[in-house]
Amino acid sequence: MLGLALFLLTGFTIAMGLAFAVWAWRSRRRTMGCLALIGVLAAGALYASALLVVSAQSETRWLPPGEIKRFCGFYLDCHVGVAVKAVRWAKQLGGAGPTADGRFAVVTLEVSSDASRVTLGPAKLEAVIVDSRGRRYARALEAERRLGANTGAVAGLEEQVPAGGSYRRELVFDVPESATAPLGLLVTDGLPPDTWIESVLVDDDDSLFHQPTLLRLPG
Repeated sequence: MLGLALFLLTGFTIAMGLAFAVWAWRSRRRTMGCLALIGVLAAGALYASALLVVSAQSETRWLPPGEIKRFCGFYLDCHVGVAVKAVRWAKQLGGAGPTADGRFAVVTLEVSSDASRVTLGPAKLEAVIVDSRGRRYARALEAERRLGANTGAVAGLEEQVPAGGSYRRELVFDVPESATAPLGLLVTDGLPPDTWIESVLVDDDDSLFHQPTLLRLPG
């Protein structure tokens, strides 16, 4: 909320400063116009500094298994969230299924909504596993498709959620033996222009250089 307020206040200040500068130049009051432009640049510089300083001081947040990570976005509705409900590890998926280069992590991810009336859904979910050194491991999509074909699960993640409802999906990752614990699941959502706006909101999870919020994987 504070980041959005700062963003809107800075945007309003810059817009008013530019409007005043244009008026001053057209009125041949160039000194006032120059001062207005300096004020606009100062407002932009102060906001950029706040964005970078807060992001630089941020730390990775680890949520315990089962705790929900909320997606608020630009509109701050915060109804849709995700949580890790279970993780199982396997070298091979099924008796004749694909074999992992390292180990398969089959993560049961629950997407839920606590809205009271409206059906909602994530805009675009992306998930990677992150280890303690910050190394990222993408989904093993072919193994995931094979698993889904065997279990009858739907592969898509962007399903609409009825008010107060939820659904679960199994995500598969091939995690190398060199991955260092603890391991966390990084789930992000959103599409432009929301993601562009969130990237410049002070202290937003998705702002530039801000450290992420991870869902800790049990086991």
